[in-house]
Amino acid sequence: MKFDSIREFERYQELKLLETAGVISKLECQPVFKITVGGRPVMSKRRKGHQYEYRADFRYYDNEQDRVRIEDVKGYFTPLSVFKIAILEAETGTEVEIVR
Repeated sequence: MKFDSIREFERYQELKLLETAGVISKLECQPVFKITVGGRPVMSKRRKGHQYEYRADFRYYDNEQDRVRIEDVKGYFTPLSVFKIAILEAETGTEVEIVR
């Protein structure tokens, strides 16, 4: 696997330990979420047939809190990443947790 940063790799190692301990399950790396608004896909006008996506760093099931969690390891934010996260949260009702 390839990671975008040392911090992302470190977080992956932490999550793998939690998964081994049974605290979390179903750990996924780089899950992709199609961007929708009001249930309709947000399509690119420049790249015909291309739906915009948001790629988080991790998604897993928190066994202790009985819920799905989405994490993004960020050193900084771009305006586009802030916008995509806001849309994803509004559409899915799931908070994207930022790990520094």
